[in-house]
Amino acid sequence: MRMKDILSIIQDNFYFAFMLIVILAVFLGLGYFVVYKKLLKGSKSLSKRKVIIWLCLIGYIIMVIGVTFINRGSRIYGDTNLHLFSSYREAWNSFNSVTWRFIYLNIFMLVPLGILLPLLNKRFQKLSWLVGAAVLMTLMIETTQLVTGYGIFDLDDIFNNVLGAIIGYGIVMPILTILENKKGKFKRSVIYLTPLILVVVSTLAIIALYHAQEFGNLSIAHNYKINMKNIDLISNVDLEVDGKEVFLANEKYSIKKVPIYRAPIYDVTSGEAFFADFLKHKNIDPEIEVDPYSDMAIYWSRGEPSYSMWFDYHGGSYQYSDFSFFDVGIERAQTDEANLRKILADFAIAIPDEAIFSVADDGITEGTYEWLIENKVDGESITNGKLTVDYYNDDSVKQIDNQIITYQKVNDVSIKSQEEAYQELADGKFNLNWPKDVRTIKIEDVTLAYMLDTKGFYQPIYNFSSKVNGADTMISIPAIPR
Repeated sequence: MRMKDILSIIQDNFYFAFMLIVILAVFLGLGYFVVYKKLLKGSKSLSKRKVIIWLCLIGYIIMVIGVTFINRGSRIYGDTNLHLFSSYREAWNSFNSVTWRFIYLNIFMLVPLGILLPLLNKRFQKLSWLVGAAVLMTLMIETTQLVTGYGIFDLDDIFNNVLGAIIGYGIVMPILTILENKKGKFKRSVIYLTPLILVVVSTLAIIALYHAQEFGNLSIAHNYKINMKNIDLISNVDLEVDGKEVFLANEKYSIKKVPIYRAPIYDVTSGEAFFADFLKHKNIDPEIEVDPYSDMAIYWSRGEPSYSMWFDYHGGSYQYSDFSFFDVGIERAQTDEANLRKILADFAIAIPDEAIFSVADDGITEGTYEWLIENKVDGESITNGKLTVDYYNDDSVKQIDNQIITYQKVNDVSIKSQEEAYQELADGKFNLNWPKDVRTIKIEDVTLAYMLDTKGFYQPIYNFSSKVNGADTMISIPAIPR
């Protein structure tokens, strides 16, 4: 979810909360001035300050309910994540703006609570009272999400929410300290602002550390250690140790050193140029609309027909659609490889000779064809991926999913042995989101493969072909030592 989508949700909920607050204020005004003052002849006066704070607090709570429940679909029932800081490891491993954004949104969601409660009542100017209120509120949110299925019960969410409330408390308390002219107000203010300062410094340190490291991160790296005590781990594989040789992309290497490659890297501008050039091969001079995301963009050329391309910045893989496939009389059809290669040549798509051609035949996708090439080394480059196309009865290809990427060699890197990688698996340092109740893991084979990291490097990884509770499962371990 992009930032503008999140802001749109917040804006919609703000308007909704504002309307409810206006309605509530009208009813309260009528109740106070008409019923209490005129009919009951009451003499007590309302504090305008407290009324405003109460209305702000109610409006804020309405917004929180809207964001955490109303704008979500019910998907997951009874799911929990009790691994503290696992979301931080996940954000580090995937290192994209989306995962980090959700962490910071969870932090700042309760900042208004930390600001409003101390203003509403002096007892919340004690940190213990404020933390207690924040814990109670976030526990109610998490428990409701667990019961209703509008989310999961996540320990990190509780930590982040409470941290946000403390940050809000730290923002408002220096102001109250100055207004009340308390002794040592400067020192107190610095102490109050410490949580916010720590969050800012930690964020800058994480960014600096990421950019300082040579290679990117891998999403397959473990987010938390799996408890292996009650899991029966079985392996009959003869593991390679230091000094042995392994095969990687059909080439033999010393276990100590293997090549690392890098994918071509694009941005929103170069991606747009790619799309424009792609269409020009079909004699189309488009006016392009761009819908950018953090690591990819959607490019549109609207007209008769319209065209779109989902373009990945890391590697330049893409999904292209010619929407004339909606036209009357246009249907998928059968053809042969030679004709498809001729059509794709008009798009300047050169398919490697080594790519294996096949027809997708599942009874549904008639007219769908694909080429697969697996880690073909050619000098200082390596090519991997799959190209899928849909052919139509007007002798055209209208949908292309091109995941074939050619990576260029950067240098050779030292890697772990298979034995070291297996030991990490045995220690529970791997990702296995399914199933939750793991009883047995049987290792049937281990191979050295490649995976694209967050900086566009094609890194070596170990793939353990396994059976988890009898079901075929691939468990992957990063091969480069950290």
